[in-house]
Amino acid sequence: MFVFGGKVCGADGKDCEELGDLWQLDLVKRKWTRIWEGGGSDKGPNSRHGHSAVSTTFSVAGSESKTYFVIYGGRDGDGYFNDVWAWDVEGSSWDDWTPDYTHSTAEFPSRRDHHHAASVDCYADENPKMVVFGGRGDPTSAKKQHGSSRALDDLWEFDMVSRSWKEMKVKGRHKPSARFLAACTQYDAISSVDTNDDGSQSKTRMMVIFGGDRSVDGGQRTDDLWEFNTWSHEWTQFGQNYAC
Repeated sequence: MFVFGGKVCGADGKDCEELGDLWQLDLVKRKWTRIWEGGGSDKGPNSRHGHSAVSTTFSVAGSESKTYFVIYGGRDGDGYFNDVWAWDVEGSSWDDWTPDYTHSTAEFPSRRDHHHAASVDCYADENPKMVVFGGRGDPTSAKKQHGSSRALDDLWEFDMVSRSWKEMKVKGRHKPSARFLAACTQYDAISSVDTNDDGSQSKTRMMVIFGGDRSVDGGQRTDDLWEFNTWSHEWTQFGQNYAC
């Protein structure tokens, strides 16, 4: 398990410090190792918190498969980020996957934090993607957004091979309300009717979100549960709200 960045504050909630180091937990030995210190001259992401992180394993053009730990967005004391960085697990180094936003006409998401992300690398005929939903930010401003941010409800996918963004179009009318700080996880759904010619079963990657805050001003915390089908691009809401 990899952990990057975060924020640490004093006992009174003040004197906070952004973190920028990278740690690895050996799940067998139950031992932590800091594998990148950050904050120096080495190439890598700035210190931050509120970013997302996913892992992915894929190969390009017949090369050997490589595993990456990918982070996106987040914030520090100055504003929000929308950069993409990938830790090469085998090479023990950071790769900057951020598109050239300045010189490109391609669409891309606004800066944000506390969004929700899933790795979609299970479809044989498609490049591996990172799906990002919602978060908190201000699409009209690039810097100093903390005083004007709002909850977001847009949905994006990042192609990890072409290193490009595309806004996803949701099928159907149902989708979650704008939110940030929701719990998010992913799993592979396998249906008995989806059987390939070789006898293997097809998998569909699902992203699940629960709860979150719908307003930056507080008082609008939600407890609904949603599932996003990354193949059909449809949201499904579970019928019961759960009081926590």
